[in-house]
Amino acid sequence: MKKIWIKRCIAAMLIVMVLTSLSGCASKLDGTYTNHGLVDSSITFYKDGSVDFSIFGLTATGGSYEIKDGTMTITYKVLGVEAKAEYEYSKKGKSIFLNGEEFVKE
Repeated sequence: MKKIWIKRCIAAMLIVMVLTSLSGCASKLDGTYTNHGLVDSSITFYKDGSVDFSIFGLTATGGSYEIKDGTMTITYKVLGVEAKAEYEYSKKGKSIFLNGEEFVKE
């Protein structure tokens, strides 16, 4: 039962990450960005390079992110399992786009 729950959490987090495409700047993000798509989710970026995100009412904290050469790399842990993903990155106004999905800054 616990393995199924862990797999579902990881899959949900990966969906959020896959829905993330970022292109462009090497600057740091700061603030909470929310997506009300298929599944409500939010990502909070901190200037120190850390990131927290929430999906299905579950929050993963203490992750890290880096934006370099139009790519965002996010490393995080869910229930002690580490995952790392890379995505293209774009930003327009108060929104960031992760694999075409818009996340709007609160």
